[in-house]
Amino acid sequence: MLFPAVLASCIVSDSQGNPYLFGSPQGHFQLTDFKPVKGPSLPSDTRCFLGQFNNAVYMVSPQQPIHAYFFANQSWAQIQHSGLDVTNADMILDHDTLVFYALSDGGMYFLPITGASTATWTFQRKGNFPQGSKPILGFSQNHIFFLNNPTLKPGQTQVFVIHYAYFQPEIQTFTGALWPQQPGKTAIVPVKDNSVPLLFAYVPNDFSGTYLANAEVTKNTTVLLAAPPIKDINAVYTATFDTLYQLTSDYQLWQLPLNGNKWTQTKNQVLTQLGASIQNTTAASATTQPTSIPKTETKSSAKSLEWGVYVFALALL
Repeated sequence: MLFPAVLASCIVSDSQGNPYLFGSPQGHFQLTDFKPVKGPSLPSDTRCFLGQFNNAVYMVSPQQPIHAYFFANQSWAQIQHSGLDVTNADMILDHDTLVFYALSDGGMYFLPITGASTATWTFQRKGNFPQGSKPILGFSQNHIFFLNNPTLKPGQTQVFVIHYAYFQPEIQTFTGALWPQQPGKTAIVPVKDNSVPLLFAYVPNDFSGTYLANAEVTKNTTVLLAAPPIKDINAVYTATFDTLYQLTSDYQLWQLPLNGNKWTQTKNQVLTQLGASIQNTTAASATTQPTSIPKTETKSSAKSLEWGVYVFALALL
């Protein structure tokens, strides 16, 4: 199956645990009843972050203002930000302080969300990461955990302590299921009473499973749940209090109860239409790309064809 290289949508839950889809070609929707949400169009490669205390979602896109949507009064706002190109930065939104923390080229930056219409990213400090590595950020217990470090063993992680703003010199080790050190996607699991999250989910690109990490003090344990049935490295994820959601590049919506081990698919006409649109667009793009270059002759005058290979974003079911 052909998938687009970048999914132009993100999913997130509100503070009551209702999942939403933002930035699709057909607009924004609540994913429980597919009721539309009025709002502006969003650029591609938009990422969604829940501000649980103020029941808002903050949407970050490269070279664009941060878009904020407030669930309670269904209003929108924009925050012009400067000081960091977020294109290649991985980031989290801190639960307690409503401050963004972004890792870019091994350096930590932060951006407070204060209600103002402008904000500036500030460099904090450099982390001790291997040259050329791209850590994946997980968040739990007011700490940032850095996955995908080729110098660490499976299940190990470096840690940034948010409220003291420093990188712990010690490596932390999680017991139980040991996640691989490779790229993937994470999702914060919010807590129903709005207290600090203790869990985050990690789906590595080898789809060896869904790793549910518990960073509660003195625990640092991980359990292994089923891998998503659709192995799409460009899929996006979000979690509610008790469920992990996957939205694939062709708008298949899957969910996994965190106390269970079976993914199920949610089907709806909106998702079907979005998926058909994506597949048609991707297929049309593939058929219009050149598949060969002009033929040339060798010195012996024997004619041969040199075939050029053009790489598309492929994901196999």
